[in-house]
Amino acid sequence: MMILNIFNMRPEGPGGRQIMGSCMADIARIIEKAAPLDLAESWDNTGMLLGDEYSTVRRVLVCLDVTQAVVHEAVDSEADMIISHHPLIFQPLKNILSSSETGSILMQLIAHRIRLYAAHTNLDLAPGGLNDELLRRLGLSSLNEDALPRIGRFPSPMTLEEFIQHAKNRLELESIRMIPADQSPLVQTVAVASGAYQREYLPLLKEKRPDILVTGDVKYHEALELASVGQWVMDAGHYGTEKHAADLLMQILSREFDMRDPSCRPVLIRSASSKDPFTAVFPFKVD
Repeated sequence: MMILNIFNMRPEGPGGRQIMGSCMADIARIIEKAAPLDLAESWDNTGMLLGDEYSTVRRVLVCLDVTQAVVHEAVDSEADMIISHHPLIFQPLKNILSSSETGSILMQLIAHRIRLYAAHTNLDLAPGGLNDELLRRLGLSSLNEDALPRIGRFPSPMTLEEFIQHAKNRLELESIRMIPADQSPLVQTVAVASGAYQREYLPLLKEKRPDILVTGDVKYHEALELASVGQWVMDAGHYGTEKHAADLLMQILSREFDMRDPSCRPVLIRSASSKDPFTAVFPFKVD
């Protein structure tokens, strides 16, 4: 578990009252300065999801998904706030029951007075957000900043095999799926789209013609369509393209807090419980 101390501040609550230390509303303002809520997709549920907005937050656990393991980690580490990339509350809830996974997690969070915040598609789309972080990790110079997929360029091309190894190392990937097109390309321009591939990306891909697209969760018929237009694709999985969101959120918070009054120091904790629900196995031969 990686732990980083960050500085505290004294935001104003309702009526202008001073609050000793950080609170969820102030932490939300820091994140939303970097990733404004109006960038989020209309179907998304991002921002403050659970808890008292204005009471003091002393320990924050940052993760990709809010799972039972993450909640246990938060309780064990005495965190009083969880910041996730994926929102736990996504679809409207008709009830909160311990017999459901979401209900059980929410009941535990309420019982332990743990606040909940999510930075999702606003973080994906923000300048300097998750997709720009993928470009940075791959060592690409950005060619567009206002649309997905993001497209970047290497100073010089590399072979497909070299790029696969490069992406594996830089993004810390355990497995990938490839969608081949025609001739194996030299890779210099790369499109990236974190999380699940969306068919709405296709017009930009056809216009810009990147040598390869790095994304996740490509469906069967989408793969056929991408191959038919000659687009090479590396499907690195949803987890593989988004697991660095927690590190990015920690960077955003620590960068802002470092400039503030160090009289108090809440603790920022990078979750050690987030993991890919899929396990890669080697192909097996059927006689």
